[in-house]
Amino acid sequence: MAQSQYQSAGVSPISPVGPSFDNFKTYNAPLNGQVSSIEIQAKASTSRPEKAQGFAIIRSLILEILCLVLATASLLCIVALLRHQNNKQIPDWSLGRWGVTLNTVISIISVVFRASLLEPVAASISQFCWTRYTQSRPLDDVCYYDAASRGPLGSLKLLFRLRFM
Repeated sequence: MAQSQYQSAGVSPISPVGPSFDNFKTYNAPLNGQVSSIEIQAKASTSRPEKAQGFAIIRSLILEILCLVLATASLLCIVALLRHQNNKQIPDWSLGRWGVTLNTVISIISVVFRASLLEPVAASISQFCWTRYTQSRPLDDVCYYDAASRGPLGSLKLLFRLRFM
């Protein structure tokens, strides 16, 4: 197709659209019998085997899964420790000149529990943001979701925003 035919159709002969990936690129093309850019994307994105897609999803979730396993283990450790010490005298564990109490051990384990929950919760809030944008929403809601994934004050703001929307 000559350059003038592209210009009359209002399309440049080769102009990249959207992100370019290693295995394919999309181009604007006139729709008079040729493949459109949307069809090129659909063909290229379905060329990946389903098994590889499943593995990529699991690989992206490994950190969240490990954090949830650590949180579960630390919670079970707290329960087991408190159950073991139930109706017994408070133990006096010594660590050099500082004495370690049961409260100290529980406090350390609870910090591990809370820290291991931060990653999965932040990732879930961020994913929920993009899930909500499958429908038409105000764009400043992204700021509320971003703040919610960063801390408790942002989470409270998001709760009030969602409740009174």
